[in-house]
Amino acid sequence: AHLLEMTIERLQPQCAGAAVYERAGNSYRRRAASDASWPEVLDADDPVFVTLRASHEAVSLRGQSSALGPEGLALPMSVAESMLGALICRPRDGEQFAPEMRAAFSNLAHHLGMAIIGLRHREHARLVADMAAGRIDPDTARRRAITLLEGDAPQALPAP
Repeated sequence: AHLLEMTIERLQPQCAGAAVYERAGNSYRRRAASDASWPEVLDADDPVFVTLRASHEAVSLRGQSSALGPEGLALPMSVAESMLGALICRPRDGEQFAPEMRAAFSNLAHHLGMAIIGLRHREHARLVADMAAGRIDPDTARRRAITLLEGDAPQALPAP
């Protein structure tokens, strides 16, 4: 989370507000935000996220009936055609993002996605190492695996 919070802080000079949302099961959870006005949880069927998953391209919030509000730019955090979440940036009043700024935000969102994949890989490896060394019991291992899978796939692991 520290990386995401630092990213939001660094965006402050360019944006009126920013937030990072990450896929968690059938929703997107706010992982970092410039302020508390951003929704905590968004449904996976929010129009902006549906469009992001379909296009893997930046989406303007204007004209969308999204819980994110009427102004801003949503950028997919995509890696290998998998959308892990989104970086959302709101412009300052009366401003729009220039094409080079949109490109920079898009690049940043992609790199955030790559960082999240790296962090998930590390957590997966830690779980396997803990299981192999007998440091955790099967129930704890299963709960950790479910938590990891919620970020990896649209559906969580079903109960046995």
